[in-house]
Amino acid sequence: LAQWGCLLIHQTLGGDFKGENAMDVLMSTGNKPIRGHGITRLKAFAEWTFTQPAGTTIIVGGHSLYFRYFFQTFLPFSTEHQARDCKLVNAGVVAFTLQRGTHQGTKMYRIDPGSLTTVYGGFLQPDKKKKTKSALPSA
Repeated sequence: LAQWGCLLIHQTLGGDFKGENAMDVLMSTGNKPIRGHGITRLKAFAEWTFTQPAGTTIIVGGHSLYFRYFFQTFLPFSTEHQARDCKLVNAGVVAFTLQRGTHQGTKMYRIDPGSLTTVYGGFLQPDKKKKTKSALPSA
């Protein structure tokens, strides 16, 4: 998979791409704070992307639940897409364009729904059978 991933990156970003020159863990602060809020971190990351030089391609790795919440937060509400309800498969890769605008003086972010593309793996379909907790034995 690693070799295939490197080939895909080079095909997508060009032969001049050097991963060792692109890794930036500056924003990684370790574990999330106990009293923190996920939406704060999602918005902070979205804003950070717009502080990068124009034309910069940003590649992000992380947990599938983080990405599902990211899609739930920034895909327009009217957009029906499996990214909103399903987790990425392990090592799954998607590409999209993040946009920024303002509404009544507040910065807003959205994923351009037409740009959301599965590059590798895709999304897990939700289990149709709901798991239920077994009833406690009666006394």
